[in-house]
Amino acid sequence: KDTKEGANFLLSGTIKPKRSSELFLDASKGKVLETLVKEGDNVTKGQELFRYVSPENEFEVNQAQLEVDNQAKILQQKQEESAFKWNRHTERQNELNAAAQKYNQASEEEKEALKQDKDAKAEQVQQSLEEARLAETEVKNAALQLEKAQINVNSIKEKFGDSTIRSEIDGRILKIDQDQLNTPSPSKDAFMQIIDDSAL
Repeated sequence: KDTKEGANFLLSGTIKPKRSSELFLDASKGKVLETLVKEGDNVTKGQELFRYVSPENEFEVNQAQLEVDNQAKILQQKQEESAFKWNRHTERQNELNAAAQKYNQASEEEKEALKQDKDAKAEQVQQSLEEARLAETEVKNAALQLEKAQINVNSIKEKFGDSTIRSEIDGRILKIDQDQLNTPSPSKDAFMQIIDDSAL
């Protein structure tokens, strides 16, 4: 009830913060060993508040990342092999061109001896072309495997979520329930509460 005293008024009521944010622990992401802020701290949007630690999750991510690294090395190797085989094909083609020119400029007597060499080089050109095309296909397959491995890493990271939790608002740390750090089962209560009382 308002009280009137002369020209002054006394108002009673509840002052609420402009914004607030409650954060709950997620056991599927691991354990929180410590917080990066303390009660009463002012924080900004995007600031790191705490991190989850999970050896099992990290192992799965690391294994998937290792596969990405291996596939990247395989791709590089296939690319180098492909470049080598295309260069060798070019050399074989140049040798065939030279042999064909020599054959065309030779007399009828010389052509019979040169034809065997020219035909042999033509076979080498065809073989080197097939090898180069096969190497190019292996590059494409290796690139596809690398893409699949990277997608797998992203999928695993998305499954576990970001291990670092950041503030969604600018505000002040009102409460941190430190007891939840030592509790194996998740709590229904908020682990951390942030309020924006800048307008109060």
